[in-house]
Amino acid sequence: MPSVRTLQKTIQAVEFKTGFNSNVLSTMKKAMETTKPIDKLCAIITDEMSLKEALRYDEAADRVEGFEDFGRGQRTHYVANYVSAFMVRGLFTKWKQLFGYCFTSGPIPHARLQSMLLDGIRELRKAGMECLVFICDQGAGNRAMLSRLGVTKDQPFFCVDGVRVFCLWDPPHLIKNIRNNWRHHGFTLDGAEITWDILEDLYAYDSRQDIRLCCRLTKKHVHLPPFASMRVRFATQVLSHSVAVGIKTLADIKGLTGQRQQNYQAAARFCENFNGLFDCFNSKQLKDSQKLKCAITDASSHFAFLDTCMDWLPRLRLAGGKANKKQIPCVEGWQHNILCLKMLWSDLQERHGVSFLLTNRLNQDCLENAYSNIRGM
Repeated sequence: MPSVRTLQKTIQAVEFKTGFNSNVLSTMKKAMETTKPIDKLCAIITDEMSLKEALRYDEAADRVEGFEDFGRGQRTHYVANYVSAFMVRGLFTKWKQLFGYCFTSGPIPHARLQSMLLDGIRELRKAGMECLVFICDQGAGNRAMLSRLGVTKDQPFFCVDGVRVFCLWDPPHLIKNIRNNWRHHGFTLDGAEITWDILEDLYAYDSRQDIRLCCRLTKKHVHLPPFASMRVRFATQVLSHSVAVGIKTLADIKGLTGQRQQNYQAAARFCENFNGLFDCFNSKQLKDSQKLKCAITDASSHFAFLDTCMDWLPRLRLAGGKANKKQIPCVEGWQHNILCLKMLWSDLQERHGVSFLLTNRLNQDCLENAYSNIRGM
């Protein structure tokens, strides 16, 4: 191999302009020529990040950078303050590649996002990849775009040139939104009220004990200082099995009866169910001591659990007022994801003969980590 410095100079000579990068796609096309068919199955992921507004003169290109730019000469006079990126990752092998991006003034318009998404899927197919899944968060622009494509809770896919692409909402974003709505509003389920006060009561009691019920539960989990609400770990540790057990135990210790006992029991089931639901969408290995953390197979217990979730999720509502009459997007998003996962699994079995699926590949983490690295530099 050449020296590290030679490789660095070679990489620096490759232009990575806005739009979809032809150099990256041509390199991926060559790699796909010697790749197994199952390793060509992939997911396309998009996300946006806010930027500081700034203009800079690029001497090499002889132009001012920092304006809205969609690639292929499509620039405007507006100063950019957002970037939207597109990444592709393998569903059954550990490969990922950022292959396109654009700068926008404000969040990217959903019509423009739709056009770029469809172009990106077609470019990946030309490069020899089969894009089966599209993953994004529940931002207003993403919801509007998928609505334009005909995607609904009951039809979680759209077609590109006659081939279905399944749409999944990013599970880490969904679990954070469930926690945030629990904290700010509370939920009702079958007449029981699931309020944040129950978690605060648990922490106030448990934090004074020598031997704790929920050793991972801290003040940050309950009171959420600035930026803590963005941490997925804080959400999953609140909506966990240990917190569910702690709430049940606290109800017994206090000797609660009547409506308060029902509320505590409902809160415990709420935490337990979302703990299992997130595990179903976060499996990282074929086998695990916890059944729902295993890969999805024909013999796994995932689908029986997901069926029970589809029974109680439609009855989950925000507490109080008009919000109680309509479901919020994150609750509908979980129902959407469950149906989408079932349909994706059937498609993978019928068309590709797969025997297992690691659901940890069905999230935005790889693109979030890329953004984190860019911010760090």
